[in-house]
Amino acid sequence: TTTVTSMHAALDNDHFAEVLVEYEVDRSGIATSTEKKLTDYAPVQSAKVNFLLQKRAGAWLIAQLIYIKAHA
Repeated sequence: TTTVTSMHAALDNDHFAEVLVEYEVDRSGIATSTEKKLTDYAPVQSAKVNFLLQKRAGAWLIAQLIYIKAHA
């Protein structure tokens, strides 16, 4: 389970914006459709990612993700 704890948005100009998202992640990982674990990550508190958004054809799209603090 991932829980978003805060989001802070800033409009850079008419075509670019940034959103800093802080979140917490319970134990997680990747598994196959048969539930075989491929990866296993410990819980993380205060994880942060910065989303760079670009406006195209009237819609805001994610152009880049910058992980500030993620899984160790």
